Amino acid sequence: MFLYLGIGLTFLCGYYLIQIFTSPLSRVPSAHWSSRFSSLWILWTRYSGNELARLIEAHEKYGPIVQVGPKDLSVSSYQDGIRKIYDGGFPKPAAFFAPFDYYQ
Repeated sequence: MFLYLGIGLTFLCGYYLIQIFTSPLSRVPSAHWSSRFSSLWILWTRYSGNELARLIEAHEKYGPIVQVGPKDLSVSSYQDGIRKIYDGGFPKPAAFFAPFDYYQ
């Protein structure tokens, strides 16, 4: 029983590590060491009421684009941040463009 549990946990950890290091977001600096694995850091800063101060610190330290969760980014600049995301080859799901279907 414990052997199967250990093998399962090993494969799960290996899967997570492969996802983290092969993700396109792996090139983006992380606001906190745990941000690559979980959104708990940003959720805790929101709950404690100091999200803005922590994000300002992270942007001053790491630049205009900072990872705050496994699939979440914080952007502080139009020129250096938003343009890089929209023009820079980050993958976007098809649902991302759904609000613009009305204008076709």
